[in-house]
Amino acid sequence: MTLEEVLKRLRQEGDPKHALALEKLGVKPRASYGVPPAKMKKVVAEIGRDHRLAQELWGTGLYDARLLASLIDEPEKVTKVQMDRWARQFDSQAICDNCCFNLFHATQFSWGRCVVWTDRKEEFVKKAGFTLMGALADFEPKADDAQFHRFIPIIERCGADDRPFVKKSAAYALGAIGRRSAGLKKICAEAAERMAENASKAAQFVGKEAQKEMAKPRPKA
Repeated sequence: MTLEEVLKRLRQEGDPKHALALEKLGVKPRASYGVPPAKMKKVVAEIGRDHRLAQELWGTGLYDARLLASLIDEPEKVTKVQMDRWARQFDSQAICDNCCFNLFHATQFSWGRCVVWTDRKEEFVKKAGFTLMGALADFEPKADDAQFHRFIPIIERCGADDRPFVKKSAAYALGAIGRRSAGLKKICAEAAERMAENASKAAQFVGKEAQKEMAKPRPKA
């Protein structure tokens, strides 16, 4: 399918009610056709993997097109340059989370980029760093637990950042790492307790929310 054909299909599958729901997740008005998940899944099945088309879709700036790009891109062809460029262009929690969950965690650069991004000032880039840490914990079952140890002090240091998207993603990351195994849960629970007792309100939020996150079942990879 060509870019024009895909965009036409997305317009046809759009639902104004779903577009309104996406606005509540930060998607800008008139930046989405509002394609429901079930219909997006059918479009993905028809297209398959296509790195070139994914780049074209991302370039449109439309939420639905960018979501589709994250679903059909080929992880092995994604570069650090592409990941950094897309991260800088995140403009909602919805597209940030979907890119991390659908694509970025499966790339060869995921373990390095998440650390780099948590040191960035832009809210959505920093959020992506923590979201990607959580995505690695939830969706990379073959990873060794030791690979997650270095993430924990990074998450603790974020306690001074009170921006909503950053602290929510940091809490998700710590909780997701903690529910991987008994060993990691012990380390993360201790970190969460330290943060919950910290003088920083942001750190307290991360610690308490991470404790709730650890109690949730681990999603299927």
